[in-house]
Amino acid sequence: MLPKRGFLLAVVLICVSLAAFAQDVSISNSDGTWQSNNFANNGTTDLQLMNSTLSGVSNLMSPYNCSVCTGTVSLTTGFLTSGSIDPPANTSGVYTPAMFGPGGTFMVSDTTVGGGLTFSGSFSSESWTKHNSGTTVYWSFVGTIANATLTLSNGMTFTGITGGTIDITTVGGVPITIATGTNKGGLQWTDALGGTTFASPVPEPSSLALFGSGLISVGVFARRKLSRKSGASTL
Repeated sequence: MLPKRGFLLAVVLICVSLAAFAQDVSISNSDGTWQSNNFANNGTTDLQLMNSTLSGVSNLMSPYNCSVCTGTVSLTTGFLTSGSIDPPANTSGVYTPAMFGPGGTFMVSDTTVGGGLTFSGSFSSESWTKHNSGTTVYWSFVGTIANATLTLSNGMTFTGITGGTIDITTVGGVPITIATGTNKGGLQWTDALGGTTFASPVPEPSSLALFGSGLISVGVFARRKLSRKSGASTL
């Protein structure tokens, strides 16, 4: 067995390093267009966010963080399962959220930060909620990532990212009704600010170093113990 105090020290070093892996990555966006798509053939509806600007990436890993980005953020929800995208208020002045089924897509793309990155996934659930009234009305979108992939320009790819949340709002005001085209009758809103968070799959260099030191400590203690046993057996 390893010396108790040394073994505990090694375990503490490993646990501290593993904790450093869990810092959430934050992605922000703004200035896009929300659009509801009405599919006349089957009566289903989804939402799209188009041409939204990627405005920030933080807690990922140098050099992929940025305070001013030039990439894009886009999404398409699953189909509407309940509620309305522009509901009337109930007698208490409360709006029932519109709920969407799993599926759709979420995509973040940047070709400049650190050489470029993409983050793409699908939703396990999404809601679209109307708030306030009159000129102060706005809508908020909340989605949960079911499965996503992060690809960095250096070729590193991380898959199976789950549990990420996307929270995006619209600029206040009455939505515009789409008058022509395939989505005639649908609604449009202007994107306000939005944020996406997910647990980072990428350890920082300092975390790797700390993790390595914990493993080295375990190895050193184990080697000393084996050496002692070997010395005792030759007496």
